[in-house]
Amino acid sequence: MNSSQTSENSSIVPQQTGTNMSLDDFKSFYYQLNAKPDTEIRLLPGKKTLELADILYINEQIQAKLRNHDVTASIGSINFILSNKKIKDYSTWAEFERENWNTINERIQTVTISWVL
Repeated sequence: MNSSQTSENSSIVPQQTGTNMSLDDFKSFYYQLNAKPDTEIRLLPGKKTLELADILYINEQIQAKLRNHDVTASIGSINFILSNKKIKDYSTWAEFERENWNTINERIQTVTISWVL
């Protein structure tokens, strides 16, 4: 076998001619190969006052939206930076809901909520 035949036959991904892929499909495929999920980050300016019920409601709204798009599994995580410079990190939503919030007497400086599909 000569070197030109070797390079033609050793392709990892078969070459298909005439196949078109939408930009969104290409991005999804590319991100999947690079293990980088699609991300949307929203930064809310100024100070906000949130109650525990508000945070739970945000999660309910996101879960409802994900169900509209046939997403059957997601992992929600949440973390807080507290006024005493400590970080409370919950890798699952169930872990966050098990917390006894009556024992935390610090102000929350920052809250980050993430959902991984």
